[in-house]
Amino acid sequence: EAEFGGDKRPIWGLPADPIYDPDLSEGRWFTNDEVAHAGHVAVVGRPLAAITHTEIGDHIDIGTTYGVQTGEVIGVDENLVYDGTFIWLPLETAKLFDSQPDPDVYWVETTSPEPAVVDRVAEDFGQSLPLPAAR
Repeated sequence: EAEFGGDKRPIWGLPADPIYDPDLSEGRWFTNDEVAHAGHVAVVGRPLAAITHTEIGDHIDIGTTYGVQTGEVIGVDENLVYDGTFIWLPLETAKLFDSQPDPDVYWVETTSPEPAVVDRVAEDFGQSLPLPAAR
């Protein structure tokens, strides 16, 4: 989570070739180089771009745990994840911007859409995760 446009916004760090299928109406997705070298680039949801009057090539200030970081908007995604108010960052960039060294959300894809398969994978995956540290 980070601050942009006066509100807290969800941020997700993803690789150059994610399971997630972005629907880019403008711009592009991250390159392998931008992910590997924690490039300060971002893809934003269409509603967020509209609310904040953000366009491709704009440099945005993102309030993070470690202060304000600047990133260049390289893409606009039409998907409505978090009502389109999200900021996608290269995975290594998101790790730098957030105080959590480990992810707190996982995206898992199964080879079958069958509910029994999905339930089994979810259960097995959940049991393999370490318990969160007490705060």
